[in-house]
Amino acid sequence: MKKIRNKIIFTAILSTLLASLVIGIFSNVSMKNMTDSQLEKMRQTYKDNFDMNVKYQVETAVSMLQAIYNKSQSGEISFEEAKKLGADLLRELRYGEEGYFWADTSEGVNVVLLGNETEGTNRYNAQDVNGHYYIQDIINHGMQPGGGFSEYWFPKKGGTEPLPKRAYSLYFEPFDWVLGTGNYIDDIDAVITAQAKAYSDMVRKNGITSIIGLVVSNIFAIILSLFMGRKISKPVVQVTEILNKTSKYDLTEDGKLDPITRKFKDETGIMANALKDLREALRNIVVNIRSVSDVIHSNAVLVSEVANDLNMQAADSSAIIQELSAGMEETSASAEQMSSATSLIEASIDSIMAKAEEGASKAADIDSRAKSLKENFVKSEKTTSQLYSDTKVMVEQAIDNAKIANEINVLTQAILGIANQTNLLSLNASIEAARAGEAGRGFAVVAGEIKQLADQSANMAAKIQETTNAVIASVKELADASGTLLEFMETQVRSDYDYMLKTSEQYAHDAEFISNLVTDLSATSEELTSSMKEIINAIKDVSTTVNEGAQGTYSMAENMSSMLEKVVIVHENMKGNLAEIEKLNNLVNQIQL
Repeated sequence: MKKIRNKIIFTAILSTLLASLVIGIFSNVSMKNMTDSQLEKMRQTYKDNFDMNVKYQVETAVSMLQAIYNKSQSGEISFEEAKKLGADLLRELRYGEEGYFWADTSEGVNVVLLGNETEGTNRYNAQDVNGHYYIQDIINHGMQPGGGFSEYWFPKKGGTEPLPKRAYSLYFEPFDWVLGTGNYIDDIDAVITAQAKAYSDMVRKNGITSIIGLVVSNIFAIILSLFMGRKISKPVVQVTEILNKTSKYDLTEDGKLDPITRKFKDETGIMANALKDLREALRNIVVNIRSVSDVIHSNAVLVSEVANDLNMQAADSSAIIQELSAGMEETSASAEQMSSATSLIEASIDSIMAKAEEGASKAADIDSRAKSLKENFVKSEKTTSQLYSDTKVMVEQAIDNAKIANEINVLTQAILGIANQTNLLSLNASIEAARAGEAGRGFAVVAGEIKQLADQSANMAAKIQETTNAVIASVKELADASGTLLEFMETQVRSDYDYMLKTSEQYAHDAEFISNLVTDLSATSEELTSSMKEIINAIKDVSTTVNEGAQGTYSMAENMSSMLEKVVIVHENMKGNLAEIEKLNNLVNQIQL
């Protein structure tokens, strides 16, 4: 997690340096642009002032000539004297340090120019170093209404090198003179250059001051970044440690989260509080799952034992029914022997008395077996009824106890809900991290860790739910099989037992009838002929009844065999349920509380 702190510090420092660089560049560019703008404005101002100055000087000189001209008009002096006086005035007139005037006629004849040899000559076609007819330009601009400005190259007074000059000229019509004066542009440039140097020195001083301020602010920002980076990353480190413990199924300690939830009220505190709630919910879920798993395990063991006992009792009942079937077969064979004997009696009435004693003995045996068969049926019916009642109570109790497995689905749904809420928290954290930009990358990593934890919780819940569904399905199969078994015993076995009991009672009755009949035969042989048909019919009835009883016993034996197979299936299913419950316990025991 030191990487997050380093990233926060690096991002803050880099942002500060970039901001300082941008501010410095912007300040320098702005200062340069402002300086250039000020210099340009100053240049234009000086130029305008120079223009206004020369225009004012020419207009003043023209007003002086007008005053002289007015004297000639008033008769004080002559016109020629006025022109001579005006020329002398212009020749001696000065302004500033070196400002002077000149005058040319509209034809280009020079009248006044510092008293040198040019005066009196025509310079209309004079050109400067660039071939510009500057005299013509001065005359043309001066003769315009209000005068005008002209630019050309001309040496300074006492010099020979031509320099750029800007002049103003104005036409004085009474004397036919074009008066003019001007300033050299390099004077303006010298002033601007000096001012530019002053501005440059000021910009340099301001730049040094700005750099010092930026360096101090950067140092302060770096110190603040180091402090804030440690402060921000510390709770994130602690939350990440708890997340790592949670991912390893360790839910034993939440003490580090309490100071974070109390101290931080931002997303970090919210995240720590949510993690604390999640771990508490997981602990509750695991405790409930363990409790439910123990109950299901004990119930499954009980059902397995009941199924095993039922299996053993069904095996005993099957053996008893097989013995009963064998007895019925013996009874059927005896009935057939009795039928043969009655045929012999009918054929040879004389041997009846001789064999009456033997018939009485056999009738006594039959009566004894019939009574024994009836007692066995009564005993077996009581045992089966008691077994059916006990089994029904235990199976219904086991099925009711197994329904607690449904609570696991509710718990797993709660886990899934918590996982969905954790995913929503991760999504919100990712959105806030994306809004924060570079500074939010640490929160994006934390959001990814939370999402991974939510996915693991959802997977765990899904596994628990699959195991619970398997347990519920197995319990349902047990309930269905047990219901089928109980229904079979209720409808078929009891009916068969009632039928066999009635058959054994009838069999005992018939045996008693035969015994009495044989006894009566020894005393009343004369009645033997009339009773013989009844005996034959009775024997046939006994034979038919015994055969039907034998078939019913065989059918009951098959049903008992089928029931035994179903009990074995129930027993095997309960073993499978116990194995699944063991898997669930092993999964839950991995979590440390």
